[in-house]
Amino acid sequence: MKKRSAFSVQRSVSHSESETMEFAKEFAHMLRGGEVVLLDGELGSGKTTFVRGMARAFGIREPIRSPTFTLMHVHRVAHRKPQTANRRKAVSGRRLAVRQFVHVDAYRLRGSNELRAIGIEEYLGRKDTVVVIEWGEKARRLVEQKYRIGISFKHAGLTKRRIYFSYGTS
Repeated sequence: MKKRSAFSVQRSVSHSESETMEFAKEFAHMLRGGEVVLLDGELGSGKTTFVRGMARAFGIREPIRSPTFTLMHVHRVAHRKPQTANRRKAVSGRRLAVRQFVHVDAYRLRGSNELRAIGIEEYLGRKDTVVVIEWGEKARRLVEQKYRIGISFKHAGLTKRRIYFSYGTS
C-alpha cells in the first residue's frame, strides 16, 4: 500500500492581468520567509505579472520587470503594511521576518549550474528572504523540496489564465 503524500494542488482562474496581480498579493500574504516559488508557463502566460503582484504585497514600489538579461534582482522589502484591500489576510509580524524579495528569470539559463554561478544559493531557504524563479523547472533540482512552491500558468483565452498552485512533499 502506498504511503499518502502531503502534496497538494489548487487551481484558480484569472480573467485579467489585474486579477492575476490580486491572486499574487493574496498568495504573498501567506508567505513567512524561506520559500522558493517556482513559476512555469509559456511566454506571456502571466509569470512576471504574478511577480509584480507579489512585490506590491511586500511594499516594493520600484518597477518589476522580467530580469531576462540581468538574470536576478534583489529587492528590499518595505517595513510597512502592504497596499491591498485585503489587509485582514496579512500575517502579523511577517513584515519583520521577510526582508528580501529575490526575482530570478531562468529563461536563458540551461540549468542549476548556471543558477549557482549567479549566486542564487546565497538566498535559497533563508528565513528573511522569499525567492521567485521564472522558468522554475530549471531550478527544481537545486531547491530543497521543503522550501518549494510550484505555480504553473496556462493560457485559457486572450486574457484568461489557469493558475495551478502545488506545494508540500510527494
